[in-house]
Amino acid sequence: MAKDYYDILGVKRDASDEDIKKAYRKLAVKWHPDRWANGTEEEKKTAEEKFKDINEAYETLSDKGKRQNYDMFGSEESGPSMDDWDPFEDFNPFGRRRGKRVNRGSDARVEVTVTMTEAFNGAEKEVSVERLTKCTHCNGTGSESKSNTVCPHCGGTGRMRTSHRSGNMIFQQEVTCPHCGGTGRVVKDPCKHCGGTGLEKSYEKMTIDVPAGIFDGAAMTINGAGNPPVDGEGINGNLIVVFHVEEEPSYSREGNNVIFSLDVNLLEAWCGCKKEVRNLDGIKHTVTIDKLTKDGTIYRFRGKGFKNIGIGGADGDFIVRIRYKTPSKISSEQKKLLEKFYELEK
Repeated sequence: MAKDYYDILGVKRDASDEDIKKAYRKLAVKWHPDRWANGTEEEKKTAEEKFKDINEAYETLSDKGKRQNYDMFGSEESGPSMDDWDPFEDFNPFGRRRGKRVNRGSDARVEVTVTMTEAFNGAEKEVSVERLTKCTHCNGTGSESKSNTVCPHCGGTGRMRTSHRSGNMIFQQEVTCPHCGGTGRVVKDPCKHCGGTGLEKSYEKMTIDVPAGIFDGAAMTINGAGNPPVDGEGINGNLIVVFHVEEEPSYSREGNNVIFSLDVNLLEAWCGCKKEVRNLDGIKHTVTIDKLTKDGTIYRFRGKGFKNIGIGGADGDFIVRIRYKTPSKISSEQKKLLEKFYELEK
């Protein structure tokens, strides 16, 4: 039975390209195997399977032609992906080629810095991504004369076959041609601008969706948004987005909990009072401080912390932690009153 790609991404069949992209990015962050490196074996396996299905669904539904074919015939054929590599392709003792290896571009990487408030609420960040694009000098050919020739070693196939005998058996091995790097073409007059690669660096503006609940150091993969193959034929690599979350004064994060340090003076702590504190979403909460409250006392607002983006977890809490604030200086009158208080305590 064909997989229901719409159900996998959690979108309707008439979903727009943008809706499909947003759904994919959200799920890719949630189920990325790197997030479950410290999980149980069952959690690791679940994340790996989910992540594979999500990428497979997105590769089909994000391509107009493949999506149309899927809608009509329910085909699971979604074109080449990073899971298409066959470990037996280069070595086959029976001499039969099991399929053409997909030429894939390298991954690009971008680091995105967000505030703790943006990480809490989710946001959109415009970034400049360094990518490799077709060389404008040689039009991507890698040649000064804008032309290249068929590799004489592999005949333009990009593959070479060798064989050796072991006892009564002959083993044949098919490998990537080392002379052309698997492109099937050779350049006799390398482009001076790109060194014969056919690619040059460029910068592209992109809008990155920051998922609510993202944590510092988290990585998100955007399929097909990386660099193109060297020879221009094949599929693009992926874009790896790494998030860095800046700290904010008085706020910190422990797991999915938001910790707010509330400064109170001794009189407020001893006599009790009410304070209004603002969470990262801008909502104010009233804290009723009891009499003789100790330094480090916490007040908890359940479910008001960071959103959980993992497996089997819950949203965090908003925790207000009392912190005694010692005055930097006191007046002579205040000193006399404190001394009197000290005498009364004795």
